[in-house]
Amino acid sequence: MIETRQFQARSRIILYDSELNELGDLPLDYATLGCDWNLSPVYDGTLYVIPQGYTTKRDEKTVLGVDLGDLSVTRYSVDQINLYGVCADDDYVFTCSNLNNVSHICRIDRQTGDVTDIGETDTYIESLCLYDGKLYAFSAGSPLSPDAPDESTSWISIYDRDLNLIDTVTTTKLGSGRYRPVAAGNLLFFANWEDTSGQVPSTQLGIYHTDTGVLESKEFDSAVLDALPWNGYVLLLFGDIHSESPTTAALYDPSTWEPLSEEHNLTCAVRQSCISGDTLYVVGANRELLSFDLTDSLSPLGRSTVSHIDENFSYISGMFAVPD
Repeated sequence: MIETRQFQARSRIILYDSELNELGDLPLDYATLGCDWNLSPVYDGTLYVIPQGYTTKRDEKTVLGVDLGDLSVTRYSVDQINLYGVCADDDYVFTCSNLNNVSHICRIDRQTGDVTDIGETDTYIESLCLYDGKLYAFSAGSPLSPDAPDESTSWISIYDRDLNLIDTVTTTKLGSGRYRPVAAGNLLFFANWEDTSGQVPSTQLGIYHTDTGVLESKEFDSAVLDALPWNGYVLLLFGDIHSESPTTAALYDPSTWEPLSEEHNLTCAVRQSCISGDTLYVVGANRELLSFDLTDSLSPLGRSTVSHIDENFSYISGMFAVPD
């Protein structure tokens, strides 16, 4: 778990075992560590997390790589403020930022620290996803095609690792607010936290086929909060990031979109989630930490409460699974 505060440079990473027992923590002297919408990814045993800095400035200009084996920390410098999205591969760390309606994507060479920067005007890049050598930037803003004539336009910009634009895929009809895209098995899943009106979350899940370039969508009865791949299937969490109502979840076969389990009430308003092995872990709006068995119709396994760093206000800005 990542716990942070916005106006004090005191955060920490809290480590748990599979039984939800707290094992210890790693203090980090940064404010606004991580982003509770753009979750911090783990790649090859390293957690990549952005310390944004004090919320009124967001000028830390830094990405941290936390080795989850020995908890050593590598600092990468980026000359952009308001960083929020991050992903990585063997050679590079990619991050995005936005200032005054201009978005930037930066590529940091992990060996030399050299930074390559590209900008997109009249654009808000919501999130980044790196998969199979391509970088997917989920964006919203000015029109890009005849069927998207206003600022509600949304699209995916697809780049190679040298930040050359390969393709642009218009996604306006699905909505916007794609903060947690995830890819597995040549499928890129993205929930849309705003529909085309921009008022409420969309009930459409976007699916982009990375091998064929085909975009499709699947309509559900409830808004999709998260999509989590697992063993060739996908677990969908249904809810609204702004709501206090309990989140539900069900497992689907992405080849048919037939449900493989009944919709299960997770008993809390989920804010973040992750899968480790055959277990779903979620954290709720009131710092509830729960686990569920994916092999047994999401039956409850454990329940705990995330401790506080001290008696002052703090919040959970992310959760992640430590690889075996």
